[in-house]
Amino acid sequence: MITSCRIKGFKGLRDLEIPCLSRVTLLGGRNNVGKTSVIEALFMFLDRTNPQMVSRQYGMRGVSTLPLMPEEVFFPIFADYDPSSEITISVEIDGRCESMTIRYNPGYSDYAVQALSTSVDSSGAPVIQTGETATPVGALDICYRQLGQPDQSSHMVVSQNGIALNGDFLKSVVPGAIIPARLRVEANQLAARFGQLDIKCKENELVKFLSIIEPRLKSLSTVATGGVPLIYGDIGLGRKIPVAYMGDGMSHLLQIMLFVATSEGGLVVIDEVENGLHYSVMPKIWQAIGEACTEFNCQVIATTHIYDCLRAAYEGMSGDLSSDFGYVRLDRVDDQVRAKCYEHALLGTALSAEMEVR
Repeated sequence: MITSCRIKGFKGLRDLEIPCLSRVTLLGGRNNVGKTSVIEALFMFLDRTNPQMVSRQYGMRGVSTLPLMPEEVFFPIFADYDPSSEITISVEIDGRCESMTIRYNPGYSDYAVQALSTSVDSSGAPVIQTGETATPVGALDICYRQLGQPDQSSHMVVSQNGIALNGDFLKSVVPGAIIPARLRVEANQLAARFGQLDIKCKENELVKFLSIIEPRLKSLSTVATGGVPLIYGDIGLGRKIPVAYMGDGMSHLLQIMLFVATSEGGLVVIDEVENGLHYSVMPKIWQAIGEACTEFNCQVIATTHIYDCLRAAYEGMSGDLSSDFGYVRLDRVDDQVRAKCYEHALLGTALSAEMEVR
């Protein structure tokens, strides 16, 4: 579990330290203060073996196409779009200190990269000139450090054929998953995660959690319709129907619970967790998230700017779950984003006093 983090030079976060992250953490604060950037940075840290770890962020923010140029792919993740600066993401995870540093290298040269865009001979086979000198290209130099272990390095480059990640990065031992606010998770990805639960005979746990919104739900299964697998539910209509037809709230809760249940020992980050959920069911949903995180040994970090969601999280994560919950409010002070941490009891005091903590 990630218990603290420090993010420097990433987008609008010049130097943000969050000293306390809980098993379930809710991030709040005003618009454009950096809530989404925090979860993007943490997910990118865990997603470091994926060549799309940078570009996929733009898709999650609604940018569907992107020119294959370093200044379009790389520069937006640096503070003030300044590639001469440096990004550092440091975390304490399961007692280990780990960090990832990202620098832009405008003169990176690698002949293997140049070979991605070679010419072809008369037969159509790709050819390269053996005496050709590699032309410098823009790249991200990425260094991963874990205390007591050799450094690992990687280079992310952009060519006319796409994005490549070259280096010796080892796969992160901590699984990570992200549920964006503006992008639906693909149906086949949800079906695959449901299959992981079904194989372990744990699909009934999912039914229990989804019954918070739809009490008529009896069972779930995957059905391939038109070659696309969808998750169907039985609500007593004499036939099963896609869960997506049961409303946005059901679809959103299904995503959350599937990702938590299939990310054992890992982290699930959720942007605008309240999307599609009515305030009246939010306390039970937060209780379900807390119980699922305990049962499947998963950590959740979510963002919100809705007061009802914050109060519901406090109510739902009460009792035995209170020690697993924390709230972090982000504020911008003198062009710096600062974090204030609230444990469950302190948040309750603030809410009772009607203090502005959103």
